[in-house]
Amino acid sequence: MPKRNLYFLDWDYFSCVMIALFFTMQVVRWQILPQFMDIYYHLHTAWGFLQAGGYSGWDFWQYAPYGREHIYPPFFHIILAIFMKLGVKAMILAKVLEITVTIFFFLSLWLFTKRNFSSRVGFFSLLVSVSSYSFLPSLTNHLPATVALILGLWAMDALLSKRFILAIVFLTLCFYTHIGASFFMAAAILIFSFLNKGYRKMSWFILFSAFILSLPILIKEILVSRHISSMGFNLNERYNCEIKIIEYIMACFGVYLSFKMKNKNNLTGFCLFAASLIFVSYPYRLFSAEGYLGVVLPASLALDFIYQKIRQDFKMPRMISLGVILIFVLISPSFLIRRTVDTRGETFYRVKPFNSALSAMLIPALNKPAGLWFPEHYSFAADWIRANSSETDIIYCSINCAGVALAALSGRPTSNALLPEIGPVNPQDPFLFSRVIVLAKDEQDEYVQYVKEKYSLVKSGEDKLFPFYMNNKPLGKYSKRPAAVSFTVIYLLLFLAIFLSIASRRLERFLRQKSGILI
Repeated sequence: MPKRNLYFLDWDYFSCVMIALFFTMQVVRWQILPQFMDIYYHLHTAWGFLQAGGYSGWDFWQYAPYGREHIYPPFFHIILAIFMKLGVKAMILAKVLEITVTIFFFLSLWLFTKRNFSSRVGFFSLLVSVSSYSFLPSLTNHLPATVALILGLWAMDALLSKRFILAIVFLTLCFYTHIGASFFMAAAILIFSFLNKGYRKMSWFILFSAFILSLPILIKEILVSRHISSMGFNLNERYNCEIKIIEYIMACFGVYLSFKMKNKNNLTGFCLFAASLIFVSYPYRLFSAEGYLGVVLPASLALDFIYQKIRQDFKMPRMISLGVILIFVLISPSFLIRRTVDTRGETFYRVKPFNSALSAMLIPALNKPAGLWFPEHYSFAADWIRANSSETDIIYCSINCAGVALAALSGRPTSNALLPEIGPVNPQDPFLFSRVIVLAKDEQDEYVQYVKEKYSLVKSGEDKLFPFYMNNKPLGKYSKRPAAVSFTVIYLLLFLAIFLSIASRRLERFLRQKSGILI
C-alpha cells in the first residue's frame, strides 16, 4: 500500500495556513483600517449613485455645486451602493472590504494555479505574492483593481476549462470594474490566443463578446478622455516603485520554462507577464501594483523547478527544501525608487533587503507603515458635520483627500475631489459655496485669519485634527442629477449575469450542438 503524506505536510494545507495567516493579520488591523484614501472616493461615489437613483455619468457629488464628468467604471460602486442601501455603515463597509477582497484575491489566485498547474505551484504563487511588500497594500488599497484582477483570473480559468459563457460574463464585469486591470487581463487572453491554436477561436469570441457588451462604458471612457488633464498622468505615486530583483529574474526564468515545457497552461504565465507591460507608462502600477501579477505565475513556475532540483539533486528532505524557499521569500530584496513630495521632487534610489509582506508581518520592525489615515478622527468629524448641516449643504476641507473622506462618511457633497485628472466643468471658489469649512490645525494663523474675515466664517467646533467653521451665507447648494441607468435596470442586469453564470454549462452545451465554431 503506497505511503500517504500526512495532512499537515500537504501543499493545500500550507496554502490554507498562508491565507489564514493573512486573514488573521488583516483582522488584527481592524482598528486602523482603512489605511488609504481610495476607499473614501469609492464610498462617496456610491453615495452619489444613491442620490441619483442609479449609475450617473456626471459626478455632481464632488467639485460641487457644478461637478464634472464621471469616468470610473461603476460595478464596484454599485456593489457598495447596494450594501449601503441595506444599512451597512460606510466605515464598517470599508473595513470589511479591505479585509475580505484581499483574501478573496489570494483564494482566487490559489485555486486558479492549483486547478491549472498543481497544488505546489498554487502554494508558491501565494509565496511570490507576499514576497512583495508593496503588492499586498495595493491589493488592499486599490479595491476595484483587485476585484478586476479576481474577475480576470476567473475569466482565464473559465477559458482554460472551455467555459466560454462564464468567461464572457467575468471579463465583461472586469471591464465595468477597472480600466487598467481590465485591459491587462484582456491583453493576456489575446496573447494566449496567438500561442494556442486550439483556443484561438474561443478566445477571440470571448474577447469580442465582452468588448461588445462593454461598449457603453468604453464609449463613455473614450468620450471623456479628452477632458483628462496631464496632471493625472504625473501623480507622485507613479515614481514610488518597488522593483523585486530576484522575483523578476525568476519570472524571466519561468517564462523560459513555460516555452520549454510547451504546455498550454504554463503559457498563461508568459501571457500575464507580457500583458503587464500595458502599464509601462505607469511604473508604480507595473512594478508595485496590478502589473506584479504578471510576475507571480512565471516566478512560481521557477520556484517549483528550483524546489524539485533541490529535492532531486541534493536529496534534501521535503521540509528543509521548503525552508530554503521560505528563506528566499523572507529576504526578498527590492530596488526602491522614491520621489519627495515637496516642490523639489527629488528622486532617490536604494536597495532594501528583507522587503517582503511576509517579513513585515513576522518582524514588524523591518517595515513600518508610512502613516495612517486616522479613521477614528474622520468618524468624529463626520458625525459633527452630519449634526450641523443638511444633506444638500456642501462641505470643503483644506486637505483634499480629507475632504473626500469626510464627505463620504458624513453623506454630504463636497467641493473637494480626490482624483484631479478630470477637473470641474466650472471652477469656482469652494469657500463661497460651502456651508461647512474644515481647516487643518497646522494651517498658518495668517491664512486662517484671512479666510475667516474674507468669507465671514464662524468657528463652531473642533477635534484633534480639524477646526470646523460655518459659512452662514453660502451662495448655493448642490443639485442632484437623475441616473443614466436606474437601480431597477441595474438589478435586472445583475440578475441576468447571475442567471447566465448558473445556467452557463447547459447554454454552452446547447450552443456547441448548434455551432462547431466554439468547440
